[in-house]
Amino acid sequence: MQTDWQKIREHYPATENYTYFNTASCGLMTTSATACNQDYQQALGQQGSIYRDTLFAEMQNVKEVVGGFIGTKAKDIALIPNFSSGINYIVPMLKSLGSVLLIENDYPSLTLPWQLHQYDVHWMPQTAQATIDLDQIVHKLRADSIQILAISWVQYLTGFQVAMDELSKVCVEHGVLLIVDATQALGAVPIDLQNTHIDILISSCYKWATAGFGNGILYIHPDVVAQFETPVIGKGSTGLFEGVYQPEQMKLQARIFEVGHYNYGAFLTLRQALQELTEIGQEAIYSRVQALTNYFKAGLPQKYKLISANDPHYATGIVAIQSENKQLIDTLKQANIIVSARGEGLRISLHFYNTLEEVDRLLGVLEKG
Repeated sequence: MQTDWQKIREHYPATENYTYFNTASCGLMTTSATACNQDYQQALGQQGSIYRDTLFAEMQNVKEVVGGFIGTKAKDIALIPNFSSGINYIVPMLKSLGSVLLIENDYPSLTLPWQLHQYDVHWMPQTAQATIDLDQIVHKLRADSIQILAISWVQYLTGFQVAMDELSKVCVEHGVLLIVDATQALGAVPIDLQNTHIDILISSCYKWATAGFGNGILYIHPDVVAQFETPVIGKGSTGLFEGVYQPEQMKLQARIFEVGHYNYGAFLTLRQALQELTEIGQEAIYSRVQALTNYFKAGLPQKYKLISANDPHYATGIVAIQSENKQLIDTLKQANIIVSARGEGLRISLHFYNTLEEVDRLLGVLEKG
């Protein structure tokens, strides 16, 4: 059955207010997802701990929904505030491995913690075409005997999507621990951890997952759990009440990273958002985003330089263009078109709730700009 994108779009009220091409900065939310947090706050205000006590089981169900969305088990998922919290939990835990390969111009929240903890940091440059060469990664890992690769699934500046299946196999073959930031992928690129080996995957959920702020996920592979000691601890890490003071509850497992109380409203919102995306279908979303992106690239006026990869195997809904017009971002804002200024140009991000008519409107302003 054909997907009715216009009907789906009607559930995202911000699309009525803006021509919105800024999901890579902040995704739009449905009316029902927004209501989840509002309903939570109202129930908490009226019932206090009576309501709070019902939410522990709800959080387990949130993990099951997350696990279903990314192809793994609930027990291997931790619910965390955001990506930055998760990576700062993980980096000290892995210090015994010593060396890490990072990508130049990758997201700072991913790259900075390794430097803070004084790892032996190796850097991999992106090509002049804003791509990441898998063969160069393999060479670097071999030549320098690097133990960890930390990389974004999708690059935030250019939208370049790494060939994760191939990269995963390379890391397994060479015994390299693979750490992935999925913030610019979750909700836009299908993720199936059952078929793609990733050691640790961390993501915020306020972009393509359309779930708002205050919710993040951390996946840790069971093989990693068996190798390392617990890096953080809190009452939330060990379960409630009777399990808190039992040493066996303090061994490394995904829930160890849930050190404090949950942001219940944010995670109820995450569940709603992922259920909505699941109903649409990850493959349908991916195809829709690719179609919109290809349409934009095909119509881009020649006076703009396309920075992002054109190969559909590596392209995503993020498109970076170079422009000599420094006032272009303001021109777009005046036309009620929302994008981001990045580097020497613009970052345009297209999600499934965008339309071809909106793309035409953007192209029209760019032609005049």
